[in-house]
Amino acid sequence: MVITRLSQPMRYLIVTAIGVAIDLAIGWALSAILHVPVSIAALAGFLTAAWFNYVLHGRWTFRVSAGYQTGRRGALYLATLALTLTARMAVASLMQRQFALQPGDAIYALVPAVGISWLVGFFVSKFLVFRPSIKPTLAK
Repeated sequence: MVITRLSQPMRYLIVTAIGVAIDLAIGWALSAILHVPVSIAALAGFLTAAWFNYVLHGRWTFRVSAGYQTGRRGALYLATLALTLTARMAVASLMQRQFALQPGDAIYALVPAVGISWLVGFFVSKFLVFRPSIKPTLAK
């Protein structure tokens, strides 16, 4: 089957794209339909998508063995999310200042920011969060 032969970066891209769709759908539904404040709706969408991505990246993207969902790995994943967001914000800010972009030109800052933050997220996830050397801890 073609989907099983996809490269890691392609699987990562697919999972993150689905995660973005989940994030937006939940945020929109909570805000527009249930009238939850936008900030709370955005947080709920983000956290749900982050959990989805964590599970699917472990099982499919990086194909880590059973028992991969450890507290340590989860904490590393949360730190990776923070690092990825920081990279995105820094690149967007740098692009905006470097090229004196006007608000209508935001896409010229956002596209490179998304690209760089995607690379940061992929490589940190691959070489730190989901590396096979993190052993699961056994419950006693």
